Amino acid sequence: MSSFLPMMQSLRDAATHSPTIRRAASLLELARALLARRKHGAHSLEALGATLRAARFAYPFPAGSIMGRHVTSALREARFDNLAWNRFFPETEEPLINHGIILKAPSPYERGVLLITFEYQWLRLLRHGNLTALARDYELVLSPTWSPPWDLPMATVAALWPGERIFTLLSNFEDEEVYRRFHPKLRPVPLLASSWVDPDIHTGDRVAKEFDVAMVANFAPYKRHGAFFAALAAARKQGRKLRALLAGVRWQGRTAQSLQAMANEYGVGDQIVIRENLSDDDLRTSVRSARTAAIFSLIEGSCVAAAECLLLDVPLAMLANAHIGSKAFINEQTGRLLR
Repeated sequence: MSSFLPMMQSLRDAATHSPTIRRAASLLELARALLARRKHGAHSLEALGATLRAARFAYPFPAGSIMGRHVTSALREARFDNLAWNRFFPETEEPLINHGIILKAPSPYERGVLLITFEYQWLRLLRHGNLTALARDYELVLSPTWSPPWDLPMATVAALWPGERIFTLLSNFEDEEVYRRFHPKLRPVPLLASSWVDPDIHTGDRVAKEFDVAMVANFAPYKRHGAFFAALAAARKQGRKLRALLAGVRWQGRTAQSLQAMANEYGVGDQIVIRENLSDDDLRTSVRSARTAAIFSLIEGSCVAAAECLLLDVPLAMLANAHIGSKAFINEQTGRLLR
């Protein structure tokens, strides 16, 4: 294995996750927010977007801190009149909502309940829906995908939904207080997206253990496959040639072929099997064929795959310093938190 890859992995991790670099990035975004205020006005979404990016880099921070005051002021001043949808949210031009469900139909006595998952989906609802009629007939429930929740889609739905309240699930239990500070209309519900994984469909006959460890993750860089390969290489140097399964889908330009090439460069290409776009049944069978599972990302949303692995009776490892909602489910009986 070339020493270049681990060095680049360390540099990427430092650039993405180092508290010092994140603080510097937060200050840079605040400077961009100031420039946007001067160019577009204090009410502009350009200024709000930069401020919310600064908040994500600075997270966590107390409500009364300088960052807290900046965010509160930007949210209060922002104006969503005549929103340039194609500029800020181009994925909303298509009106189809295919990640939503009516949980309860409205009746003459009370509103129904409408659940929308994924930010771009509820933005489509805001852009194309009859919001007055929807707010009259339904309570809106959101299921966000990321943590921390300081982002423009959440600010937009809080500003444009005409109802008096919006319920939202969490991507991390630590975000409950953040939502209360974000907007008075938001009502956080202490449940994760991964809280809803159905245990009844994660059962089945025992299968032979084919793999030592499984990694169930899309192929995006934030999942840190390079760190996983580095760990496999380190174990190999210690005489443990672990066999690993990677189950996922291509994402952000990463494919099965590019992951295989990366594993080859780390010297562990002969230890991995990549299975792409598995059906639900095949995915569950594949995960059951592993003795353990591991998640190597350091920051994301609730991570539904983690809960699925646990319900498939496969113990799970996560990094102790990871900001992932499903880390709350790791204990001495279910897995391990690693350095």
